[in-house]
Amino acid sequence: MIFTSSPLVDKLKKISLSDFSLWLILFIPVFVDLANGLLLSKNLHFFSIGILYRTFLFLATFIFIGLIQQKTLLVYSSALTVTFFIVNGFWFVGSDNYSLIHESQFFIKILLPISLLSFLIYLNQTKEIKLNFLIELVVYFGFVASVALIFSFLTGMGMEAYKKSEYSFGIKSYFIAINDIGLAVLLSYIFGLHAFFKNFGWFNFLKCFIIFCGLLLLTSRAATLGALGCTFLFLFSIIFFKKNDVNLSNVTKSIVIISFLICFIAGTYQLYRVYQKYNFLIVKFEKLLEETPRHKTISLAQKRINGRSWLLNLTGEGFLTFSNRIAKQYDYNLTQWTKSEEVGKLVEQDYYDLVGSYGYVLGFLVLLFPTVMLLKMGWIFLRNRTLLNFTFLTAMCIFMLHSFLAGHALISPTVAPVIVVVYFYIFSLKN
Repeated sequence: MIFTSSPLVDKLKKISLSDFSLWLILFIPVFVDLANGLLLSKNLHFFSIGILYRTFLFLATFIFIGLIQQKTLLVYSSALTVTFFIVNGFWFVGSDNYSLIHESQFFIKILLPISLLSFLIYLNQTKEIKLNFLIELVVYFGFVASVALIFSFLTGMGMEAYKKSEYSFGIKSYFIAINDIGLAVLLSYIFGLHAFFKNFGWFNFLKCFIIFCGLLLLTSRAATLGALGCTFLFLFSIIFFKKNDVNLSNVTKSIVIISFLICFIAGTYQLYRVYQKYNFLIVKFEKLLEETPRHKTISLAQKRINGRSWLLNLTGEGFLTFSNRIAKQYDYNLTQWTKSEEVGKLVEQDYYDLVGSYGYVLGFLVLLFPTVMLLKMGWIFLRNRTLLNFTFLTAMCIFMLHSFLAGHALISPTVAPVIVVVYFYIFSLKN
């Protein structure tokens, strides 16, 4: 793999078909999601162009699972698919709320990163992909999303992050899924920090600052704490990397750290002023220290899983049935099942959503791949402690942490174009 830096503008001047396909996969989705939310806000949402676009990406790339030289993905995706159709037979017989269409839609979300990964691997076999170009696209994904968030904050256009009836503050621009876009932008921010410390420049700093502000404006716990935590982590980690990794002298490192701290303190002060204006935000974080915001849904999921028969725990009961059970118990005023074409309530922790829906067999099979990727990336970093490996390990850790604590990771088509770059890097080094 070739690690060369090339500005995004140069790519526009002489873009190849392979580069264009990378744009479609890694960068264009952020505009699709904005357009999708804009249509929804204007009551022109006759169908989801976000679902339509990602279905196109899945169908266009799924065939490459069988074309790449490395057969690990073929074996894994085949095992997933065969198991999925087997347990669907149990769901069809045992549930009065079964829908193959909805179960397939949910399953495609899980397969999407595998499908995109296989395409990147195939592309790299025929024409070496420049890793810096992938990182660049991911950073611009977060940059565009953050510009949209800041624009909506300044103009008042877009959608609020939370309902007005909850006396809440926060903007999500025209993004529908706040947790999903929050994780995607947070991962983008990690790569932005890498680009800044690797190639020191004011434009890289500006991109990081814009993305950081965008994360704070979301006001979700994961986005806020993630932005602050990753900033501190990278600030103090650069001290331990060699000059060929972080192209800064000790004096410059000190200046950068001080500058970042000044910006951080200024940003935190502004955030504090917002929290003073909206006192309920302080209450939210106080409650977070007492118990997780998903405490109730987790308790309901645990009760359901522990109360099922051994057969149901092996096969699961399907995403639609499980989510409707959680919704029914979460809202005690709900006296009947939601309609079969409607999705219920997620636990919003991927482990419970997967095991609750898919049982231990298929659920653990889905969890296997990202877990192996995390362990593999950890081993890579231990063997070669570079800033690049540190960046990818941090991204993988944040992804899995978000998955187990806040969900919206393993089953999010919004996050898929970002995390697939991490998967690709791990597979490329492995092979």
